[in-house]
Amino acid sequence: MRLATERIAPVYSTPGLHANAHAAQTVVRRDGLTHRTILVATDGSAESRAATAIASVLARQRHAHVVAMRAFDYGAPITHSDVVITPWMNESDALEISRHLLRAELRRDIGEVGDWDVRAVAGRPAHAVAAEANALDAALIVMGLRRARQWGGVIRHDTALRLLGEVRVPVLATTGALAEAPRRIVLGTDFSASSIRAARVALSVIADQGTLVLAFVQPSPD
Repeated sequence: MRLATERIAPVYSTPGLHANAHAAQTVVRRDGLTHRTILVATDGSAESRAATAIASVLARQRHAHVVAMRAFDYGAPITHSDVVITPWMNESDALEISRHLLRAELRRDIGEVGDWDVRAVAGRPAHAVAAEANALDAALIVMGLRRARQWGGVIRHDTALRLLGEVRVPVLATTGALAEAPRRIVLGTDFSASSIRAARVALSVIADQGTLVLAFVQPSPD
């Protein structure tokens, strides 16, 4: 892993940070995911398949435990045929079928779910994922980020935004273009305690030969 401080206009690297790079790497450790729990939330989309691939890579690298989950929202219209709700089917039946299908889907996509804890829970996705992450004391949530929807003229990622508002667990979201540990991460920093925590998370997910770029925005004189 390399700690880079190159200039990226109009964002500027911090003066003298190269001299303190070794110290920064010592303070910002990479063990945040080691032997911890990674929660990957999937809805079967292409973006979610990329998220499960990332979770698989990180789990191998950090010896982490993976919990894969799918939230089944009874209040939402069913737009796929994975689970068919019949008048005589109860909630536990539907969730068990959903869990079985999720395991088969994961086995098809990444082929190594023997040690994974596969779950299906009832509830709206953001709330269900947040509750599961909090209950598990997860170190990281990995999820797919679908194409943003436009609502009232505003582009929004509803599930991701709602999830971020309900958890303190770091969230790694991918659009599908990323299906492995990221090799280059740009970290916006103001050198606060929260920035240090963000750097630790970034170091825990970056590839072994990846580059972490620390970017500092010079405050405007105004």
